[in-house]
Amino acid sequence: MNSWKRYCAAVLAAVGVTACAGIADGLILYAPMDGSTEAAAANGRPVRAEKLKFIDGRFGKAVRLEGGAKLAYPAKDQFDFERGTVAMWIRRDRPWSEQRSWRIFKAAAGKEWNENAFYIGGTRWDELCVSQHDRDKKRNLVLSPNKIPYPAGEWQHLAVTWNGPEIRVYMNGEEISYKTPSNPMRERPEGTPHRLEIGSESSDKEVLAGEIDELRIYNRALPPEEVKVLFNHVPQTGEAK
Repeated sequence: MNSWKRYCAAVLAAVGVTACAGIADGLILYAPMDGSTEAAAANGRPVRAEKLKFIDGRFGKAVRLEGGAKLAYPAKDQFDFERGTVAMWIRRDRPWSEQRSWRIFKAAAGKEWNENAFYIGGTRWDELCVSQHDRDKKRNLVLSPNKIPYPAGEWQHLAVTWNGPEIRVYMNGEEISYKTPSNPMRERPEGTPHRLEIGSESSDKEVLAGEIDELRIYNRALPPEEVKVLFNHVPQTGEAK
């Protein structure tokens, strides 16, 4: 058993869970951001990396996104609309509840912003928002409680899991999903996204204005106990899949 799986087993045992699929399982993109945006994945080089900086992060270095910064990875073999998990450490310069929209993650296969797309971001109504849009632009939406309590300048661990229309949002290892749709989307988004946008958007006003560290994307929805393990995990130098 490698060190990652030993750690997983130990933490799960501490919280009373005896079985674990191994939170390395299904990891298809891992970018530690330690001075480089290259990722351990099928297509590990970003397709767009502009105006980025690297500063001290949660572990080692982190990538800073501000102003006109852009960061995007190839989507093929690295994202599945059917099921998956996006997880990262994130720190913002501004309060999370600043009544201004900002983007954390975007995967879109459609020609319009709300067609065959998946978004994670903050809203101008002081919420975290995760939304899926199908080919008919029907939206499946999950929110956090409003008045997001996380202060500026402090690291938070974000994880979003989805399995079909079921979406769960976690902060610092705990689920904070608040609102689910009254009419769940009948169909999931289709196609392969053009690319995976991280912490940035077409508008510079929606750039994260902060740092991202330890970006991970899975091809499966991690269960709550594995999200907690991931939150408590301290990465090792050279760690990959």
